[in-house]
Amino acid sequence: MPPARLLEAALTRLAPPTALAAAKPGIKARELAAAFAHEQARLAMQDILDREASRGALRQDLPRPLLAWLLVTARDGLAHEPSDALEDRLQALGRFIRLTPGRAGS
Repeated sequence: MPPARLLEAALTRLAPPTALAAAKPGIKARELAAAFAHEQARLAMQDILDREASRGALRQDLPRPLLAWLLVTARDGLAHEPSDALEDRLQALGRFIRLTPGRAGS
């Protein structure tokens, strides 16, 4: 997959898996599994962001670990969005991580 498409592919996969969204709180094993899955997703997203940064296609004013955390955490918010709004939300996330300070929307 070309590098420019890798980030777009990752953004389209931010929607939370049904099993994770449906997990019931209070069961330690499920909580640990969810936390592990969240951390693995964050590390994978950080790897993708590192590649994008090396191409100069990523905002530089925020640390990549923070951007990765924000994107993976946004996944939780996407679970509460109407399906017809997901495309707009994902495009906004893409613009946010590529934002050049002083040039909103780039």
